[in-house]
This record gives sequence, C-alpha cells and structure tokens, in this order.
Amino acid sequence: MRLTTFFGSIYRRWYFALLIACVLAGFSYAIYRLPLFQVLERKVEDLHFILNKTMPDSSIVLIAIDDNSLEFTRENHLPWPWPRDIWYPILTFLQQSGAKNILFDLQFTDPDFDRAETFADETDGMFAEAIRNKGDVILGVQLVPESTGVSSDIGTFCVAEPPIPVEERYQGMLEPIEVLRNAASKLGVINVEPDDDGIIRRIPLYYRIEDVILPQVALAPVCEQTQDIHSNKEGKFRLYWYGSGGVDGAFGEQYISMCYVLALARQHLYGESSAEARALMKRLEGKYIIIGTTAGGLFDLKPTPTDRIFPGMEIWATALSNYLRGDNVYNLPIELHLLVLVLIAFGVYFSFARFEQSVIVPLLLSVTIIFVLSIVCWRAWSLLLPVISILNTFLIAYFVTATMHYLLEGRAKRQIRTVFSRYLSADVVQELIREPDRVEMGGEEVEATVFFSDIANFTKISERFTSSSGERSPKELVRYLNDYFDGFVDILMKQGGLLDKYTGDGLMALFGVPISRKDHAIAACKAALEHKLLSHSLPDNQDGDVTRHFHLNTRIGINSGKIVSGNIGSVKRMDYTAIGDDVNLAARLEAVNKIYRTSILISESTYRLVENAIQCRELDTIRVKGKDKPTRIYEVVAPVGETYNKELIDKYAEALEAYRTGTWTEASDTFRLLSGAPYLDGASAEMLRRCTLYQKRPPQDWDGVYTLEVK
Repeated sequence: MRLTTFFGSIYRRWYFALLIACVLAGFSYAIYRLPLFQVLERKVEDLHFILNKTMPDSSIVLIAIDDNSLEFTRENHLPWPWPRDIWYPILTFLQQSGAKNILFDLQFTDPDFDRAETFADETDGMFAEAIRNKGDVILGVQLVPESTGVSSDIGTFCVAEPPIPVEERYQGMLEPIEVLRNAASKLGVINVEPDDDGIIRRIPLYYRIEDVILPQVALAPVCEQTQDIHSNKEGKFRLYWYGSGGVDGAFGEQYISMCYVLALARQHLYGESSAEARALMKRLEGKYIIIGTTAGGLFDLKPTPTDRIFPGMEIWATALSNYLRGDNVYNLPIELHLLVLVLIAFGVYFSFARFEQSVIVPLLLSVTIIFVLSIVCWRAWSLLLPVISILNTFLIAYFVTATMHYLLEGRAKRQIRTVFSRYLSADVVQELIREPDRVEMGGEEVEATVFFSDIANFTKISERFTSSSGERSPKELVRYLNDYFDGFVDILMKQGGLLDKYTGDGLMALFGVPISRKDHAIAACKAALEHKLLSHSLPDNQDGDVTRHFHLNTRIGINSGKIVSGNIGSVKRMDYTAIGDDVNLAARLEAVNKIYRTSILISESTYRLVENAIQCRELDTIRVKGKDKPTRIYEVVAPVGETYNKELIDKYAEALEAYRTGTWTEASDTFRLLSGAPYLDGASAEMLRRCTLYQKRPPQDWDGVYTLEVK
C-alpha cells in the first residue's frame, strides 16, 4: 500500500516521466532490432518506392535482349547463346553513335563454340576487336564463395582503395575470357544479394578478391564520384527505386529492343544506313548503354521493393541513375533515432499521466502526424523515418502507461456501473464490469455506426393535437409517440444498438459502442429495415393508424466511421454519447432523405461495410453543408437474398453514370421514365429536376458532386 502511495505521488512528475521514457525507449529499440521488426520496417520503407513518381536520369539507355530479340535471331538461324561475332555490328554501331559507356550485364566466362560456318577464335576475336575499337566498354564479373583463383591480369583493373568499407565475402570469380578481358576498359561486379526477406534493396559499392578491388558494374563508369555516394557502415548502397520495372515502368521510355538495334546496325555496317538508323544513332549519342536480358527464359528477373519480377539489368540502371543524380537514401543516425523514441515515450506517458484518457485522441493524432511527417521527410530529403520503431514505442508506452494508470488511479468499474446501468441491460453492464478495459470512461475514438431518425412532417401532425381546433389532446400525441418509440427502441436493442438520446420526434443510436463489434454497420442497417416492416404488425384501429403513420414517415440516416464516444458533460451531469464529424454526417443524411424522397440513406463508408449483406442503391455523390469532402450516398433496399426492384436500380445506375459525365439529355430521359408510372421513384424525380436545370445552365467545372446548400 505504501509503495502504491509513493508511486502515486510521483508518477505524474516530469522527471519520473522522463526516466520511464528512457527505459521504455531503450526497451523498444532492443525489440525493434529483432528480425521480425526489421522486416516490417523494410516493408514500410518499400511503400515509399512503390508510390514513387521520380523520373530516372535520362542519359541511360537499356538495350534489352527480350523475347522479340530471341525470336528475331532464331528466325535468322542464330539460336541463343548467340555467336560472338553478332556483337561486332552492334558495338560498331554504338561506337559510331557516340555512346558514352557500354555496360554488359552479361557473362562471357567461356569461349564461343565452333559452328559450321565460324570458329570460336574468330568470333571471339571479332567481339574483342569491337570492344577495343569502342573503348569505355565495361564487362561483368561474377564473384563466388568458392576459391577459384584470380587471373594474373585482373590486377590491371584494380581500383584504388576507396574511403568506404569493401565487401570481402567472396573468394573467387567467374571472369570474362582473356581475349575479351584484355579488350575491355573496365571490369564490374554483377553480384546482387537480397535482404533476409528475399528483396534486393542494397548493393555493395566495392568488392575485394585477394589483393584486387573491383567496383560494382554500375559504379565502374563513375568511380571518381564515390565521395558523393552515401553508403552504410558496411559499404553498401541503398538503392533509390524510381518505380516499377520493365517497358511499362520508370525506365520504360529508355528501353530499346536488341532486335531493333541489331537490324539497324547490320544495315549501317553494310552501307545501307536509313533515316531510322540515323535517328537511333542520335538518340544514343552521349548515353550510358546497359545491355542485358529481360526475356523470361534467360532467368535474369529479380525481386525488388517495387516488383517481384524486376529486370536484373534495370537494377544497374537504377544504381547508375542514383549515382548520376545524387539520389541517396538516408536513415536517422542511431543517436537521433533514440532521441525520437524517448520523446515519443515521454509524450505518451506524461500526457496520459497528467490528462488521463482525454488525451487519447490527441495522441492518436500525433501518431498520424508522425506518418505524415515520414512522407514529408521522404519527399523532401529522401530521409526514411523508422515508422515501425516509432509505432512500437508508442504502443509499448501506451500499454505501460495505461497499466500504471489503472493500478494507481483505476476507477473504471465504479464508473461503468454508475453510468451504463441507466441505458444498457444488466447483462451488458455485468460484461463491462468483468472487462472494464473494453470501454474508455473518459472518451475514446472508435470505429462505429451512428443512426439518426426523424418523422417527416411531424410539425404538421402535432398541430392536429395542439391547436385549439384540434380533435385530439397533446397527451394523446405523447402517448402515440411513446408507442412509436417503444417498438422502435426494441428493434434497436435487439440488434445490439445503444440508445444515445431522443431528439423530440427522432432518436440517435450507436452501434459498436461501448462494446466494439465488427458488424456494427450491418446491425444498424438491419434495424432500419426491420423498422420499415414494423407498421405491418400494428393493430388496425385509430391508435394503430397514427403510430403506423409515424413509422411509415420515418427518415433514417446512417454513417460509419471514427467517432469519439464516452462521458461528455459537466462534473455535475454527464451522459454517454458520441461526437465527431461522422456523427454529424449521419444526422445530415437523415435530412437528405427529404430531397430524394427516400426513407433510409447510408454513407459510402457504411456501404463498404454492408455491401455483401445488404442490397443498396447508389443515389448520388453529395457534399453536405459544412463539409468539403464529398461522399456517395446509398439507399438501403433489402437484405441480400430478398427480392427487390432490380430493373429500377439498374436503370437508375445507367442514368446516374450519364449524369456524372454531364450527358444531361441521356440522363433526363431515363430519370423521366423512372419518375413516372409504374416506378414513381422520388429520387429519379429529384435527379430529373436537376438535369433539366443543368441543361439550361450547365454547371462550371462539373465533377459529378452535388453540393447541398441547406443542412
């Protein structure tokens, strides 16, 4: 007891909050270093690249050996692998085009083989001659873990010791044959290794084999710029992906099929140069050329953050573009990372300790801000914030803080019995007492459905009871209204709704609070549909006629979303209720029924939750007064499986599409049909009125959204 009293006296102090925050941040960071959380963090980081719209460097051209190229050479009796002399006209053409560098993402580790019309020495020699004539040709080498030895002349391709760590995991290499090696200007390593989850994100910049240091193939043309290239402590470069791969991806406009180049190169070699060939030569002038494969059968497709099947040659195009443009990816230094975690934990703990549960919404807003900030940091500085680490810290801090708060100042059970016994059944109250953490007494943000009802033209009806010439007394009106609410509330309770309040001739109910449920939207719609049938069970007498009239003229608005529910009011008097924009929207939808002459309207957010269980008709897209964001509205028709007027709904959908595209005449014709007999559809009548008006005065900047000027 004394220990509890001691902590109760200091746990609200800032220095205790800071101490707890440091402990929680350290604990959170230790958990974050576990492989599971590292994988999750990478997945979140990958989203930045999936959504990326940055264009790569335009000085890179990818000449792809694609399926068309293989088919082209096969038709010309040159099956894969191609004889080496095929490269002579290609490299000669690229040389005369003025291409800057040529990078081969291909391996030539074995001599060509003799054919009926050529010998291997001859074809390899022609290839080597073309490489030598071109200059600035970079051939790829593949490193292997086994010790294979290194040719003595490899040392001539060695680069100076770089100022960053060098990859030393490999013991051997598969290098180009000697005649090609001697002709090349540089060698570059073409190894790529995925992360633990199988996705390629990082590539080493340099590799050491014995005493030889070789650059990565994409780095070879720009080795001198290493000091401007950001790498991690292991010397690995985090690739900045520009989007999806292939001819439809980020580099799509920079792809050229090898068969196209080969055909024009042969024409040019034999003095038959065309305007098309000259145009291609101009396009290739001064460009970095990467030659590789994209054909599926050649197995050079890799998993990357943006694609599970990504052309291997485009990895090097991405890396080279990164180097040329200075597109680096940055992470928070560990010191700053820990500081952010401490601040997050401190904010959660201190705010909760000082302001109790009322701070939940601001804290959740803070998490949202963090996610937005991560996007801003990425777009502005290519800085990746550790979102999973921050979220993990928030959750840990919240859990620890909530636990301490409950142990030191818990009053949930007493408050639940006091508050909820007034408007929930005893069984539900007992369930809440057994699990008090299922309801937040001070208010919490939850996903729920809000239900508003109102009786159309109730004012005129009430005049018959309250006017001096009325045939009935005000007491009778109250009695009829009570009968109406008795049946209505029974249905709401049956579907698990919580009666929030009466609003004169209407009511407000909540589904999904105080005990959360996944089917809150479906329950609300079922309650509305069941209410429509209630009038059929009323007695056939004067009292039944009045109450039936109330039920038949009831308008209902339903909306699902984030609401803040809890005890709201003063110290002396408070009620369990809900507030928020989504509550207001439900109230507005109830009134919108008047415009479309409908009885049950739901929002788009509710429709998404009930579309597999409730049959609905899409009516319109509106912007209610006081809100900038539009919403689609739907009329609840019937549960799935029951009969309904499918012809009406289908025709209305066709007319609505014409209306949204501004085809007013076509829309008017269909709406006119539906508004008349035998359909007599009130919503169609409203849309016909609108189309007729728009035909005379077309709206400016029409986007298909109708803005309501009244509440």
